[in-house]
Amino acid sequence: TKSCGSGVHRRHREVKTAPRHGGKACDPKAREEVGFCNNQTCDTCIDGQWGPWSPWGRCSGTCSPAFRVRHRDPIKFPNHCGVPALGLEDEYELCDYLQECDDNQDCLLSSWSLWSDCS
Repeated sequence: TKSCGSGVHRRHREVKTAPRHGGKACDPKAREEVGFCNNQTCDTCIDGQWGPWSPWGRCSGTCSPAFRVRHRDPIKFPNHCGVPALGLEDEYELCDYLQECDDNQDCLLSSWSLWSDCS
């Protein structure tokens, strides 16, 4: 838990049902929220920095359209005068090599999780 130096807390939700056969895909940006917390200074300016990307995960389904995701965590958080790390925390790509699904179904998202502790 961070008490200064600009921490973040997060909440997320999972894809409950992957889209099938022309169903509308979930917006990747609607799966996770990141909020800033404890933005007061600790001392000097600290810029944010991302860690390495994780390997790509499995496809979200066995037929198309499906997607896969990779993730990275911040390894350094900015304080009140630092610059946040730029870029996405999660990156998504379509698994466009899969066979088409038969049933038409829109993507459904689960409810939001609780906010994490400030870190």
